[in-house]
Amino acid sequence: MKQNIKTYLKGVRSSIFWYKFIKFFIKPIYSFFWEYLINFEGKILHILFHSHKKLDHKYNLNKVGNDKLIIANDVTLKNFSKKIYENILKKDLIQKSFERLNSGTFNKNINQYKSGSNAFVDDLFDELDSEIKEDIVKFSINNKVYLSASKYLGVLPVVAKINVNHNIVNKSKKPRASMLWHKDDFGYKSLDLFLAISDIDENNGPLEFIKKKNLLGIFYKIPSDLKEQEPGQRNKIEETQFSNYFNEQDFDKFLGKSGAALLIDSFTTYHRGGNCKLKNRLMLRISYQTPDAYSLSKKDKFIFSKHIKKKNTYNNILSKYSLSKRYGSNLSKKLLQFYRIFHYKANS
Repeated sequence: MKQNIKTYLKGVRSSIFWYKFIKFFIKPIYSFFWEYLINFEGKILHILFHSHKKLDHKYNLNKVGNDKLIIANDVTLKNFSKKIYENILKKDLIQKSFERLNSGTFNKNINQYKSGSNAFVDDLFDELDSEIKEDIVKFSINNKVYLSASKYLGVLPVVAKINVNHNIVNKSKKPRASMLWHKDDFGYKSLDLFLAISDIDENNGPLEFIKKKNLLGIFYKIPSDLKEQEPGQRNKIEETQFSNYFNEQDFDKFLGKSGAALLIDSFTTYHRGGNCKLKNRLMLRISYQTPDAYSLSKKDKFIFSKHIKKKNTYNNILSKYSLSKRYGSNLSKKLLQFYRIFHYKANS
């Protein structure tokens, strides 16, 4: 009896009825609740922020009706990318990173698929000169991308993640972890900046993504057939399975010279990347989220603000919110449970 109920519910959540129920009822109601109640403080600050900012000083994702945008020729981004790259070269961070990743003892917390002999990505942010780290943090809250994230989210964003990732050639040749298709299911909406520090081509793991906007957002789920569901592999989807849901023309990839950038909602868009075939890749990632996201916690409240030395830069309500605001894990866990209850399970 219990098994029959589970089978029935599974069938309902894969039905066209459930898809339309989420699209036309659950998602619109929850979007209002999320924007105006859960993120009330962020909404007020968003209104104040945009009241004195010129709207043309942003990248307009909403204008193209999508949740991703490739930026090819922006002088500010090109110069900033060059500045970071020069500091990486100056400190010989690439060679040091190679040695760590190839040591066989590289530890990525509990993620065995990015540790030891499986290691393929290293974050160089903490090893940069303090002035460069300060510049990156300042950049994260004072640029067109920040304004774009605020406009896209509908609330003032918080800076959840800053990484300067160094990916090396995948020695095993077998894709794993973030090389597999996935969404970063940590919250309702996000906007990530991926800024190319090195040139990105077919040989150094370009980020690939689904072009079409996911109309159900966080509520859309493709079940994973992977047997391994440990941290790093959980909810990841292999190419053979993923190709059953999409056609070749549905895919796009982020290729470009140093200074090119991609804006993408990694919470709602299926993507993969970092599977370097012949050469390494350097990429700055800044993730703009909201305080209710599960990837944020109160323990890392001042993780980025600590890099700002000049007090007047940080001493305003908008900067403090974006660099420090956290709700903690209790609310985040409950919201994740809510999203999972209403997941639409996609059919191939």
